Amino acid sequence: MAATLSTRLQEAFAAHADRPAVYAGNDLLTYADLARRAEVVRAHLAAAGIGRGDRVAFWMEKSFDALAVLLGALFAGAAYVPIDPRAPWLRAAAILGDCGPAALAVDALRAREIAAHRDEIDGGLLILQEGVDPLGPGAAAAIAAGAKAGDLAPLSPEDPAYILYTSGSTGRPKGVVLSHRAALGFVDWSIATFSLGPDDRATSHAPFHFDLSTFDLFATLCSGGSVRLLGSVESMVYPYLVRMLPTWGITVWYSVPSALIGMLQHGALSGESWPQARVVLFAGEVFPTPWLARLRRALPRPRLFNLFGPTETNVCTYYEVGDVSPDETRPIPIGRICEHLDGAICDDAGREVAPGEEGNLLVGGDNLLTEYWGDPVLTARRLRADPRPGRAGVLFNTGDRVRAGADGNLIFLGRRDHQVKVRGYRVELGEIESVLHGLAGIADAAVVAVPDDGHGHRLLAYVVIAGGAGLEVGTIRSHLTERVPLYMVPEQITVVPQLPRTSTGKIDRVALAATAG
Repeated sequence: MAATLSTRLQEAFAAHADRPAVYAGNDLLTYADLARRAEVVRAHLAAAGIGRGDRVAFWMEKSFDALAVLLGALFAGAAYVPIDPRAPWLRAAAILGDCGPAALAVDALRAREIAAHRDEIDGGLLILQEGVDPLGPGAAAAIAAGAKAGDLAPLSPEDPAYILYTSGSTGRPKGVVLSHRAALGFVDWSIATFSLGPDDRATSHAPFHFDLSTFDLFATLCSGGSVRLLGSVESMVYPYLVRMLPTWGITVWYSVPSALIGMLQHGALSGESWPQARVVLFAGEVFPTPWLARLRRALPRPRLFNLFGPTETNVCTYYEVGDVSPDETRPIPIGRICEHLDGAICDDAGREVAPGEEGNLLVGGDNLLTEYWGDPVLTARRLRADPRPGRAGVLFNTGDRVRAGADGNLIFLGRRDHQVKVRGYRVELGEIESVLHGLAGIADAAVVAVPDDGHGHRLLAYVVIAGGAGLEVGTIRSHLTERVPLYMVPEQITVVPQLPRTSTGKIDRVALAATAG
């Protein structure tokens, strides 16, 4: 049987059964403990006829149970679909309606939300609730300590492993489908590149619906290391994190730059306070170079890496950070194409540009998404036949503008669309605008992003109110809060008589951004 993410994880669980696998607070699960919990979920899904080709969604805070659902779905042969636990009901419902899961796991808080909207949910959807069998301790106890886990569902490396929903320009989130082949390609590259092994302890800083989590979980567990789950509140308390890193013995860290900046600002992060640090990775947004210089000075011993790539490719380029001058202001490179991938810089017609010229970054290889769930048109637009003469296969157009430096490292020049990163999350400004336009009384709306050293970008909304509508800013904000995650709610909403336009009739976003305070 060809290797899949599921088989690789099963092999690791068997090889490291008695070793620590995952920590949360003061609690620990060994690999054997984790395998048993995942088996409870797998067996229950299998008994309900849920397996290969199905989707299993979960809407839960990060926890042992959430991880058991994730793994149990994989072991059943299904694809897991994580939903942001802080997402409002309307967004969660949009994801459920789009991917059509066979099962949904929820924690106690989300269970109340589901109960309030049960008539809006497919009556055939299996609901698994935390604290109630098969997720509760009674069910886990029913699996004997030496019980043999059920046989893995027969899978192909091309089968979906997970679907991650990202912001969509149409106003609806879009599901990025990643196969077992893609997941395992990234895992194997990560283990080899960062020399991950059983002695490593990593943090799970990113939420499970964020693609950074696939490194935290799969690369760590497949290498026999241990991972510490950090909750959504815990991950933001920077003095606490800095104080606990040495106590936890963390050797590998991966997060968005804003978390590391927060630890520098509020936690006095230093090599003395964190002697076990071996590898520090960051991705998801541009790391302001002055702050990166401070991080390099604070942590002179560990290897620092800038990882780059959209959810559709996971990491596709990487750059190891050396010395950074305190006076440097230019962004660091995004580096080189990962060794297991292929890439090209092409113009808008698909022709490779000359060395040093600007172009679109196209990426090929095993890491690519299989499709956008239920959207063949978008899939065909983004996955194109390799335009280079004599090359087979497909390339993914990342939407990023880059050029190669004299040393071969790629320099990121920005995006062609209105997609930005906010706190490490990819946000389509068009999605927020679409939600704004859905509120009766709004005649026009635009959202712009202003660079921010701490969080990547600040979002600012400008709206035109229809005559006589009498909308208040508080009403507009409430409308957004009910429909998009908090990181997508603009920090400032300004009512204007009209939006500025360019000579071609397009909204003049440059002029709007120039008015930001």
